[in-house]
Amino acid sequence: MANIYTHERITLGELLDKAGQNATILIPNLQRPYIWDPSQVTLLVDSLIRGWPFGTLLTWKIAQNQETKLPSRPLWQVVDRVTGSDGAQVPEAHAPADFQMILDGQQRVQSLLLAFGSDEASFKLKDEDWLKALEGKTRKGRRGHVVHWSKGALCLNLERFEEFYSAKGEHESVANLDFTQCLEWVVTDASNGRNTESKPANYTEPLKTNEYFAYLRLWRLWDLVGRNPNDTFMQFQARFRARLEGWQIGGLEESTIQGVAELMTVLKGIKESSVSYLE
Repeated sequence: MANIYTHERITLGELLDKAGQNATILIPNLQRPYIWDPSQVTLLVDSLIRGWPFGTLLTWKIAQNQETKLPSRPLWQVVDRVTGSDGAQVPEAHAPADFQMILDGQQRVQSLLLAFGSDEASFKLKDEDWLKALEGKTRKGRRGHVVHWSKGALCLNLERFEEFYSAKGEHESVANLDFTQCLEWVVTDASNGRNTESKPANYTEPLKTNEYFAYLRLWRLWDLVGRNPNDTFMQFQARFRARLEGWQIGGLEESTIQGVAELMTVLKGIKESSVSYLE
């Protein structure tokens, strides 16, 4: 019997590029919706930083001009589980183009787009769902008619990263840090990051805001790494230092700047890592 699949490889950076802006990677409508929560996204990113494998994908190559005949959808830029709408979708490439449908691996690829996809990538969840996902808690008390929600983006908590990085061994890699403790979902959209209805005086917000610029969107580091395979630690260090003022980040210890540059070298390795897929 003929083999109907071919074994292919692509770098993780190229995969996310194809799934992101002007997407040529789509999800067939026969696939279930995206169901992962923010804590699962954090765990996936932590596993990649530690060097764990991403796993194999299963895709379906679509011939040019066939995409419109097959019910499908792009991945999400904003996952909205509040209003019942599907949030903001990634812009899809115009036909004719070579499209691929993900048959297995949607949850992982979508999760990495929410972590590394763009400055707009985020979850919009009810506050009670944030508490359940991040802390395993349920909000107590009577529920009112108003649904309180927050829109969060995955960020590097710079203060916590500084603490963890300074405590690590001299020859220990930054990849060995527990990034489930250094990464945090944060409201970064000051104008539309929370609902505007009044809340009780003792209301506990599930997410912090980036009011004091103590958080850095993980996507910004991913983007700052770029795609040049010859870039070095020293170049990453200089590149990050040059962005601090524009990002309104101040007061970082020199060791922390070095730590972030080291993290950027790890992200470079993740970008260049090879992903296997059966097509």
